[in-house]
Amino acid sequence: MHRRRLWMAGVALGLAVLMLAGAAAQLSYAQTGTEPQGPSEPIGVLSTPAPGSKNAVQPPAFDPGGVTLLDRAGAGTKNAAEVHQAAAPQIAGDSGSFMACGATGNANWTTTSTAWQVIRSCTATFPEAGVVFINATAGVALQDTAYEGRFGLSIDNAAAGIQSTSRWVNIYPDGGDGTDKSVAASLLIPVSAGTHTFYFLGTRYAGSGTVLAYDPALSVAYFPASATPVKTCGVSSSAVFTTTSNTFAAVQTCSLNVPGPGWVYVNATASAGLPYGGGPYEVRYHVAVDDNSLNTGWPDHWTNVYTDTGDGTDEALASSMLTHIVTGTHTFYFGAARYAGSGTVQLYDPALSVLYFPANSVVAKTCGSFEGSGDWQNSTNSYTTVRACMLEVPSRGFAIVDANASAGLTYGSSNWEGLFRWGVDDANGSDSFDRWADVYTDSGDGTDRVVAASGLIDVSAGPHTFYFVGRRYSGSGTVELIRPSLTVLVPTGRVFLPLVLK
Repeated sequence: MHRRRLWMAGVALGLAVLMLAGAAAQLSYAQTGTEPQGPSEPIGVLSTPAPGSKNAVQPPAFDPGGVTLLDRAGAGTKNAAEVHQAAAPQIAGDSGSFMACGATGNANWTTTSTAWQVIRSCTATFPEAGVVFINATAGVALQDTAYEGRFGLSIDNAAAGIQSTSRWVNIYPDGGDGTDKSVAASLLIPVSAGTHTFYFLGTRYAGSGTVLAYDPALSVAYFPASATPVKTCGVSSSAVFTTTSNTFAAVQTCSLNVPGPGWVYVNATASAGLPYGGGPYEVRYHVAVDDNSLNTGWPDHWTNVYTDTGDGTDEALASSMLTHIVTGTHTFYFGAARYAGSGTVQLYDPALSVLYFPANSVVAKTCGSFEGSGDWQNSTNSYTTVRACMLEVPSRGFAIVDANASAGLTYGSSNWEGLFRWGVDDANGSDSFDRWADVYTDSGDGTDRVVAASGLIDVSAGPHTFYFVGRRYSGSGTVELIRPSLTVLVPTGRVFLPLVLK
């Protein structure tokens, strides 16, 4: 706390300069009910990251959001030091043409290693070549001191992540139990026939703190080359995307020519960071179909990237949706724009994945919910429904669930920490998929960051309701999620391995 007060005093003058502009942005928000076209977010302690690395490798400092009003964690709470590692539950199955494996559960993972470590893994045997969609998410939080974590995916190699899936996340102390964020990594990639092991990996990239991941989840969906009803397209690359435009630019694109009407699940992830010598910014990003322009009703998300005494705050980005498309050729977009600030938006290793299922598919059942202009708020400590969808499951099997949203500050609100999760047939969700998020006030419209929760879960035959829920965990502000989205994929057909939740 003493170091933090000294640091805050050092940046007070810089923050004061921005307060008038920040008030103007908040007035705009009150008038329109939408995110303001605001000025730069607050500048923390200026950094001089060394060129030649991702941005730099100096240890991170503190979150520039200000001292929070959150309660400190006590023994037995989420951010207390009693952290354990547990065996990862495994789920595997197929539907003739659709197979999956995954690992999830109510367990935490920690490391101080600077080498890749296994967070979650699962193994499956595929009868022929095909493609796999891999999706992994976790909550990332503070256990002791500040750190920058790095996360990624891998196939058949536990010692090294696939570069194009790298995600960096900074975690800092604050006036409460520390900054809480989400990390998300995804990949659509060809795979050969045979047995493969899939990994969700993590390491400490910088700083001295213990990397802590809550309820990490790994999901892998396989589609053989002969599965003609299902069509996929995707792109990921070890590339850096930059923009200063306030209209959406294409980060990644891919196209499909579909033979009939159906449903598409579109998923995008990336890592946002500060360019060398760059200033703070707020990025706006989305997934979209056939139209990458502004204000088209797609599930837009926002994320702030600040300067600090290291290489700046790094954040994971995630956006997804399930939507209906008609016959013909369609182009799918991962789009991004600079929403506020003077810095250059910089995204690392962006990935876009698209799965198409024909209407009345015999391969998979789908349900989903998103509203392009819909926001959700909760000022209580009780769970309320963010999004929900219902699905008739024809036989016992498994569901792949993906929930995400943009967490933000309502006009005039104070700091808050929210708790979010998803579940099946329970309006309080499941504690196996908990995600916490801190949102602070600043001189603009507040700290925006993603909430991302995904996973694989056993489901019985019959009707089921899938819930994405949230509540206020601490603080006094109004919890808000902007453009929340929920997607559920359930394969149909026989189960090829017993479903086991350890």
